[in-house]
Amino acid sequence: MLSLKPDSKVIILSEHDELSVILHFKKKGVKGFLAKDCDSHTIHHALRSVLLGDIYYHSQFKSQIDFWIRNPDGFVSYHKFTKREKQLIRLMSEGKSNQEIAEDLSISVRSVEDYRYNLINKTNVKNSIQLMHYANKSGLI
Repeated sequence: MLSLKPDSKVIILSEHDELSVILHFKKKGVKGFLAKDCDSHTIHHALRSVLLGDIYYHSQFKSQIDFWIRNPDGFVSYHKFTKREKQLIRLMSEGKSNQEIAEDLSISVRSVEDYRYNLINKTNVKNSIQLMHYANKSGLI
């Protein structure tokens, strides 16, 4: 729609809250992004803001956007993680041990360790705790 009419003022109402999804739409020219479960007051405020020429992002996404603004070079898009890496991040965020993750994914403990090591390098963090912090702040979990 924006490619046909670039001066349109589009607001996305979505259940997705990953930073990479928000940034994808931001790059496409979307002027607002709202959580699917926001109330009518928030929708009204967003519409008014966008009609007045502002960009509106629901407060739910503010910390993720702020993280990206402060760390644009350190951000790895959610879509740049493999399916297996995404599974590992999710299981790590649930507090599962390497052994439990290996069993859940039907892989060896050594493979889990290798994935974890690669994720730490890919995100440029120092350890698993920082990886989980990164994943949380950047909208991966």
